[in-house]
Amino acid sequence: MELEGEALRLSKRPVTFWRLIGLKVERFCALLVAVEPLYQTAEIKRLKKRERQRDIGAGQAYGLPLCDRLLMTLIHYRTYVSQEFLGYLFDLDASNVCRNMARMRPVLAQVFGIPERRIKASPEDVATLFLTERSTASIGRKAA
Repeated sequence: MELEGEALRLSKRPVTFWRLIGLKVERFCALLVAVEPLYQTAEIKRLKKRERQRDIGAGQAYGLPLCDRLLMTLIHYRTYVSQEFLGYLFDLDASNVCRNMARMRPVLAQVFGIPERRIKASPEDVATLFLTERSTASIGRKAA
């Protein structure tokens, strides 16, 4: 599968590509080849869940090629930037970014372990952490 769109543009800057997603261009292309049939299968399964008025494949096509949807998801996993920012980069609405990534996540989970970034803390834990960091920072500022 050939790169196109933003993935192609970014692949011309291999160091930036690697820094943004943590993969070299060749590894990204190999991942794309592995993901493509899994994604197609998942899409067909998703589309067959409900009764349709039109055949599968009818209707509006995605605005982004699969390689860009994969790139966008990997950038999010690597940097945890907001969906608003990704929408700006890929010229999409944030809701479309969310929808694209939600469809890409289960497919990627079949290929590798997806990082999970969830912070589980109560309001009391956050307050304690904030007060501890603040008091520690002020200790370093106290002069004789």
